[in-house]
Amino acid sequence: MSSKPPSQVAQPMDRSEIERQELVGAIRRALPRDGRVEMQPGLTLFRVSTPTEPVYGVSESSFCVIAQGAKLVMLGEDRFRYDPNHYLISTVGLPTISQIDVASSEKPYLGLRLILDPAVVTSTMVEAGLVHRQNDSGVKAIAVSALDPDLLNACLRLVRLLQMPEQYRQAIAHRRRRARDWHERLGIPCPLQGGHGYEPPSVSETIASTGGPTADVDQEPGRGRGGLSGWL
Repeated sequence: MSSKPPSQVAQPMDRSEIERQELVGAIRRALPRDGRVEMQPGLTLFRVSTPTEPVYGVSESSFCVIAQGAKLVMLGEDRFRYDPNHYLISTVGLPTISQIDVASSEKPYLGLRLILDPAVVTSTMVEAGLVHRQNDSGVKAIAVSALDPDLLNACLRLVRLLQMPEQYRQAIAHRRRRARDWHERLGIPCPLQGGHGYEPPSVSETIASTGGPTADVDQEPGRGRGGLSGWL
């Protein structure tokens, strides 16, 4: 039994902090130096070691998470600041001003941006009860919300997946073999083989064929809850 007073006993990190640190490490490995890398079309990682000046651009329909550091986005008179405990979601393309205000060489700004299909965003917001009619004026083009543990976990699993294309390809092949064997035993067609059956997400096929990330350092800087964590 420990003889230390309760206040001196080291407390273990919670799941969210452990996963956040893992996300930090994954982005640092993908980006050893400052810049950006498009891991797959629509999914970009960022690393910046110093605070930036305001950058003018146009937002895209996207979901943005910060693993380390902080960023400010201005839309007209509205200011949106987010950090590792919050995420930003943009639903339409609008002129914005963005600025990274927390970053250093020891703890660089590390972020993730996922471009979203506007139709999927609208559908998710409707399912979450955030939109009740087509021209609902109460819905903002940009919003910042608390990053819950499940949503953080979904982001981490996505980055893990993109950094292990060979393992994921093997998992998909194993899943297909099991489904095929199961249907053959029952004497019914396998849904994975027909034109109307299940197909794995297209991103997994792209990962298997490319085998790794693609640098995208020249991308324009302006590019860019109900059911969001479940959708991811």
